Amino acid sequence: MRTVDELQRATDLNWYIDSAAMGGDFTARNDMKAAIQDGPFRGFVIDELAGADIVVVDPVHPPYPALRSSNAFQLNHYFFRAEQRRRKLEYAGPPMLRDFQVDRSAPNRGPLWPHTRVFVDPNVYAHEPFRRERLFRALEARDYGVEIVMNQNAAKVIIVDPAVSELYRYLDGEVCVLSCDYFDAAKKSNVLGDILAITHFIVPKPSINSAEIEQSYGAAVDLKQHSAPQVSDSEDGEGSPEPWGYGPVEGDEPSPSRKRRKSE
Repeated sequence: MRTVDELQRATDLNWYIDSAAMGGDFTARNDMKAAIQDGPFRGFVIDELAGADIVVVDPVHPPYPALRSSNAFQLNHYFFRAEQRRRKLEYAGPPMLRDFQVDRSAPNRGPLWPHTRVFVDPNVYAHEPFRRERLFRALEARDYGVEIVMNQNAAKVIIVDPAVSELYRYLDGEVCVLSCDYFDAAKKSNVLGDILAITHFIVPKPSINSAEIEQSYGAAVDLKQHSAPQVSDSEDGEGSPEPWGYGPVEGDEPSPSRKRRKSE
């Protein structure tokens, strides 16, 4: 079985899209197929689970027996939503597969509990201020009732956008690094009458490896000289685009300070 790093670099792999992925949205599933076949992975979308190298799943839905026992790499379908965010901000390359792995053997971590101290990474919806404001309101309101802190060192949970956040900032300590996609998935889970565990939305911390950091986040950096900037006040702005579209997305001009630009 290939490692996740080998899968990241490989092309011509077999991809299987579980029936629950994309909520059964026919258009979104076709867009995802196009991304797999025509994007950097140049993969093949197959009709049977057997023989798949990568299986795209919706972690909100419990796996059926064949999926639970599959040896294929299981990928959270929010990977493709993150890919869309990267393209909007003109980042080169796809997100990291490992940041969206659905590990069926991982212990259940439960939901995001009230009163948890939470730090929101500055890159989360940085170019969608209205959406960022909505996230803050949901976190502080009855939806979650957590305590938002401005110092990452005081947090028990750090919310990131694994598509663009600089994860090397959060290597230290026992802090839990949680994908911002969790909150969209949790809404759907609530509609189904369930409280979604954070288990399959926890982002693994990268190892302290300068070559890996340069490949994943841009030019080599001195980790000791970096600390996460403080969260700025949110501004009013327009809402986010439709979540599952794969076509061109109009939005704010990306900041020139972003890493991994196509022009670099």
